[in-house]
Amino acid sequence: MPEGLEAGLLGGLGVVATYLVPDWLAGSWLRTPAMLGRYLLYGAGEQAAPVTDSGLAALFTLLHFGAWALAGFA
Repeated sequence: MPEGLEAGLLGGLGVVATYLVPDWLAGSWLRTPAMLGRYLLYGAGEQAAPVTDSGLAALFTLLHFGAWALAGFA
């Protein structure tokens, strides 16, 4: 694995730990990535109650790690 990709993925894991652990301790471990995924998909105008949606969490996670992987090459 190229060093840049490895560094980017490790950076992404560090950021994930900062929100995944508190969400997990609160009992809703996909809350933050689902909210961020909904924001990316629907924009800031969507003011519905927080919903833990695994599809939205997956969308955010893929974009998040993709951005960190690209940042590792920069």
